[in-house]
Amino acid sequence: MLDTCPHKDNIPRSKWFDRTNREYNLHQATRNSNDDLHTKNDDEERTTRPCWSEAQLHGQLCKNGIGRVTNNDRSVILDSGSTISLFKSKDLVTEIRDTKDKIQLETNGGTRIVDKEGKIKGFGKVYFNENGIVNIFAVKDLIKRHRVTYNSDKEDAFVVHIGKKPIKFRVNQQGLYVFEFSKSYVDYVENKNTNNTGVCLQTNATQVEGYTNRQVVRADRARKLYHMLGAPTIANLKTVLRQNLLWNCPVTTEDVNLAEEIFGPDISTLKGKSTRPSPTTVVDDLIEIPEELKDKNQYIDLAIDIILINRIILLTAIDRNIKYKTVVPLENHKKEELYRGIDQVLRIYNNAVFTIRRIHCDNEFRSIMDPVADELDIQMNYANPDAHVPDIERNNSIIKERFHNAYYRMKEICLNQC
Repeated sequence: MLDTCPHKDNIPRSKWFDRTNREYNLHQATRNSNDDLHTKNDDEERTTRPCWSEAQLHGQLCKNGIGRVTNNDRSVILDSGSTISLFKSKDLVTEIRDTKDKIQLETNGGTRIVDKEGKIKGFGKVYFNENGIVNIFAVKDLIKRHRVTYNSDKEDAFVVHIGKKPIKFRVNQQGLYVFEFSKSYVDYVENKNTNNTGVCLQTNATQVEGYTNRQVVRADRARKLYHMLGAPTIANLKTVLRQNLLWNCPVTTEDVNLAEEIFGPDISTLKGKSTRPSPTTVVDDLIEIPEELKDKNQYIDLAIDIILINRIILLTAIDRNIKYKTVVPLENHKKEELYRGIDQVLRIYNNAVFTIRRIHCDNEFRSIMDPVADELDIQMNYANPDAHVPDIERNNSIIKERFHNAYYRMKEICLNQC
């Protein structure tokens, strides 16, 4: 490891020996003290689990020449020798809190208890320790969440495929694969951590521009009073202030207006007071059929057939009296599914007080319809072999034409939008 250090020529070899001896002695002393501690407190031993991080070794050995393994605190290295993902930079981690699963981190520089955890956007849970040397993504954790590839013919980098734009861990001068978080991500973490503390209200930085610090403080005070009073309406809050119902209240109606301009509508109030929109009123749009039409067409002859459009199975039907067309999608060609489709068609006519007297269909329906014809009290009329029912064939042709027109029209619209 020392042979790869870029500062080895600036450090006498004797110092290398002293340095590594000191590290070894520190490591041994730490292990001995930890052994004594574990002997005295068995409960703590049961609450921690051992982990290993190899990157700590390189950071410790290179501290003689350089203070860091990476260029800045926004960088993270991809480490295949670490069993956990560990971060040290608060600027990259959100929701930092005490962890229930404490770990005992074993490194070449000694042992350390890590008792905090946080979250990285797009990755999930990581462990956090401010005294760490570098930010580490463990390879084993990363490949569980995202696809990771490496092609040395193209470039010396690990590519993590996240969304449309993958990120790359490129090799640095020390041979470590490093990724640097963008400034926008750091700003996102800062805003999220600030909002979690409850110190900053829902302030938009662009809306604060043009207001003095005193005006922002007045607006903040007005918004706090708004919540102390149980979040009344803005009009009621102004009425309370104008009538001086709150003695010695430093908030004025102008402060309330400032709060609305700077902070905007209160999010918690919107979520707490908003109700579900009223559903659309159901209107009875049934058309009453004249009695003369019912009397002359009480008994209906129906023609049915099955067609496929874009691999979708459709049961089509048309009657010979009113010429009412029906299309029912089917999931498959099984007889149970066909019975379900015919049942839907018959219900439409029965609800309109029409009686299906006869069904005309191709000869292929014989094996399916004969067993239920008597139960339905319907007379079946099958077409001759190699023949078809003219009514339904013409109806099928029209339906297919309508689908084709809609398909090519949709295709044209998509091309125009592109």
